[in-house]
Amino acid sequence: MFKIMIYPIIVVATTIFISCSKEKDISSKFIDINIDIDFVDNKGESITKQLLDQNGLTLFEYKENNKIPIFKPNLDAKNGYTTYTTNNNTIIRIFPPLSEGLKNQKILLQFNENTIDTLDLSYINSGNSMYCKSVLYNSSLVWDVSSEEYRNKDRIIKIVKSEI
Repeated sequence: MFKIMIYPIIVVATTIFISCSKEKDISSKFIDINIDIDFVDNKGESITKQLLDQNGLTLFEYKENNKIPIFKPNLDAKNGYTTYTTNNNTIIRIFPPLSEGLKNQKILLQFNENTIDTLDLSYINSGNSMYCKSVLYNSSLVWDVSSEEYRNKDRIIKIVKSEI
C-alpha cells in the first residue's frame, strides 16, 4: 500500500523540480506598436478607401539604403497592414516588422510608382516591453507619446492628401 502511494508523490515532486529548474527565455513584448492612418482630403473627409482602391498599397522597410518588401506569409496581415472601418471611414492599420532592441525604423508606403511616403518610427524599450514613442510622416511629427495633445486618445493619425 505504501509503495502505491509514494509513487505518485515522487512523480509529482520530480516534475515540479524539473520544471522549476529550467531557465526560461524571456523575450520582448511588443506593446502598442501598430500605426493607424486615415488619409483625408483638404475638407477633412476620409479618402483612404479611394486611395487604396485606385492605387493599392505596398509597404517596405527601409534598412541600410535598401527597400525591403514587408511580406510575412504566416501572418493574417501578410503585407504588413490591414484595414478596418470606424464611423464609415476606412483606416489602415500598419504592423511594422520589429526586432528586440529596435529604437528607430523607416517604413515606406508606396501607393503607385510615383508616390512613396515615409513613416519614421521611434520606439522605447523598457525592460521586456517595447512601444511606440513617436511617428513622423514625411518628416513631420504627427504623433508623440509625451505630448498632452495625443495622450489618452486613439492613435488614428489623419494625413491630408491633396492628390490621390
